[in-house]
Amino acid sequence: LSPSAAFSQDQSIDLKAALELARKNSLAFQSAVIGSQLAAEDRKQARSALLPSLNYLNQMIYTQGDGRRSSGAFIANDGIHVYNSQGVLHEDLSFTKRADYLRTIAAEAVAQAKQEIAARGLVVTVTSAYYALATAERKSS
Repeated sequence: LSPSAAFSQDQSIDLKAALELARKNSLAFQSAVIGSQLAAEDRKQARSALLPSLNYLNQMIYTQGDGRRSSGAFIANDGIHVYNSQGVLHEDLSFTKRADYLRTIAAEAVAQAKQEIAARGLVVTVTSAYYALATAERKSS
């Protein structure tokens, strides 16, 4: 559709709708929003890298005995009934990981600032164009 076919001459748009359409269609604004979201996810990932990890294994190996006691017989599973329970808690204490986390906090702040700048620029541009068009329409009537 051509722009003239999309909006008829009788159709009008208010400033709020114009701003919403601009937010949806502005590549610079959408890029800033996505950049901010990616920076927030990077910060979450860096924070989770600082946390300890826990691995836990719990198992039972059940081997049926034949009821006879034998001396020197080989039993494959270290006994008739074997129970294993093992937990490992691991944490890396690293200045590098801490520095990476602090770097991602700063990068997130920069990305949020860029998003705010893009949003303000969009509002100024759309508002200026909207009122310029409204003034031109009044003068032509």
